[in-house]
Formats: sequence, structure tokens, C-alpha cells
Amino acid sequence: MMTCSECGGRMQQEVIETYRDAHIGIPVVLKNAAIRRFCTDCDNDIIAVPNMDELVAAAAIARCLMPVTLCSHEFRFLRKALGMTGREFAELTDNRPETVSRWENDAQGTGGVTEKLVRQTVCERLKTLAPAIDYEHGVIVNMKLVHRSSASSELPPLVFELVLIKFKGYETPRKARHWDTEYIERVA
Repeated sequence: MMTCSECGGRMQQEVIETYRDAHIGIPVVLKNAAIRRFCTDCDNDIIAVPNMDELVAAAAIARCLMPVTLCSHEFRFLRKALGMTGREFAELTDNRPETVSRWENDAQGTGGVTEKLVRQTVCERLKTLAPAIDYEHGVIVNMKLVHRSSASSELPPLVFELVLIKFKGYETPRKARHWDTEYIERVA
């Protein structure tokens, strides 16, 4: 039994059917995965999201696979998903730190080839952290990027759920729950 950190009362928990979250850097919807823990004696109410690092990696890859051009806060999200500073990200993408800053502050766009390089780099670096996301090397190279109607236009949130994956090739079959997303429309 869990006890409340506020009053020492009894905590209960329930799985939230649909939970909207914008705290990771881009809007996501989690289906049957977020857990609400609440105290029966006081107003203590906590939302827990399992496998948060994997969710961030899955969201980053899923966003990279969407053929709509990235906006400034999405560049920042992708850099943070990699756990990098602006300087480290600039070095990784062979750019100046000032250039990355301009991307993240909507002062300069990237252009198609640079944006594809950023997307490819993010996916390649994060793919092992999000094994349920269907990512194939080379899909981004052939992607035709679609420009947004305006810089402020938001995309709908990415929808995720935890799915059970069976890993073969082990003496004892292994199973684990990983984040997966609904179908991502890809334009090649």
C-alpha cells in the first residue's frame, strides 16, 4: 500500500484512459498508460507517466517521420530529446551555435537538406530507445517536406500507447512494454 507524502493517508491509483501532455516539449496523448495516484484523505494528486525517457525518444522519432517542416520549438524539443546543449547539437550537425539558436528562436529556417540531416541524426541516435516505433534508415532522405501554412500552426498531438513486444533470439523469450504511436502518414 502506498502512503501519501502530504498527510500519510492511503493512496489509490487508476490508469487514465486518455491523458494529454505538453510537458515533454511537443503535445502528446497517452492512451491507457498514464497513472493517476491520489490520496483518499487530502487533495494530493499525482500523474505518473511510465518510461518517460522512451516516450520522449518515441515522440522525437515520430515527429521526425512526419513530413511537415519543423518549427522552432520542435527543433528545441529534438535537441533536448538527444540530451544535448545548443553547442553540442551545433557540433553534431556541423553548424555554428548561433545557427542552432536561430532555428530554435524562429529567426532562421533550415532548408530541406539541413532539416533532413537533423531528422536523420535524431532518429539514428534515438532508435534503440524506442524499439516499437517503425523507423527505417533512409525514409527521411526520400521524404518530401510539406511547409506549414503559418509558423504558428500546430500539428495535432501525437498519440501513444504502451504495447507489449516479444524479443526473439534469446534463450528465454523476453517481453517488455514499449511506447508505440498510431499510424504516421508518410509522404515519400
